[in-house]
Amino acid sequence: MSDIDRGNLFVVAAPSGAGKTSLVNALIEKTASAHLSVSHTTRAPRPGEVDGVHYHFVDRPGFEQMVAADEGKRITTVKYDNSLPVVAAVDLGWSDAMVVGFWQTAGTEHRCLAAKAYHHTSVPDMIQDWKDNFEFPIDTVVLPHDARVHELGSGKTRQEVFHDQGCRTTICPGQKIHEGIAAVLQILPHMWFDKERTSMLREALLAYRSEFDEVKEVHRVTPVHDWSSHWADMVRYYALGRPMGNIWGPQGTFEGGY
Repeated sequence: MSDIDRGNLFVVAAPSGAGKTSLVNALIEKTASAHLSVSHTTRAPRPGEVDGVHYHFVDRPGFEQMVAADEGKRITTVKYDNSLPVVAAVDLGWSDAMVVGFWQTAGTEHRCLAAKAYHHTSVPDMIQDWKDNFEFPIDTVVLPHDARVHELGSGKTRQEVFHDQGCRTTICPGQKIHEGIAAVLQILPHMWFDKERTSMLREALLAYRSEFDEVKEVHRVTPVHDWSSHWADMVRYYALGRPMGNIWGPQGTFEGGY
């Protein structure tokens, strides 16, 4: 890669109200090759600020945990260990996306081998993709509690569809979202992430945040539903529903499969 391809990084620093935003906006407008790097912040949005445009607004606990993961060198090359089972935690999107994360547990370590989103993909096609593109077999699939709901078209539950594909499953307990988030925060300091195959997951965990009540000036218990929700929900299902035998927190109940 040449120096031109790499580009240059310019840092604009000045006291509040000095005109940094106006200066940067004018530069970007007049210079086609200039792009703005959007930073992360744990403060609440100010009037007129748009998430992902002015800043990525994140919650402090998750942000600090992801920084700790980076500083602790837990974002690295995570290799598949064939002596350990692989758990696939799945967020089942009904109209847009499904997200799956592939996990192994070794002692207190929770190793994320890979994470991937699927758009407008059937469950059988998604499972075939696992077989074609990943080097590890799946031992157990963790599903959300609503996987027992019957689909109108086939009359089958999502869990039954996975069973038809030869998967054994465990159902995540139906707990409140904030309880699931607490379970994730409990094991997040023990999570390892593959640097290449979990980049979108890590971005999502940074972006996942609670709603801010501008009237009361407090964060609500309810998280914002945006692109990061599917990724974060997958991790929540893993934290709550991973099979028995793994430690650290509540676990789901194995229900069947082959």
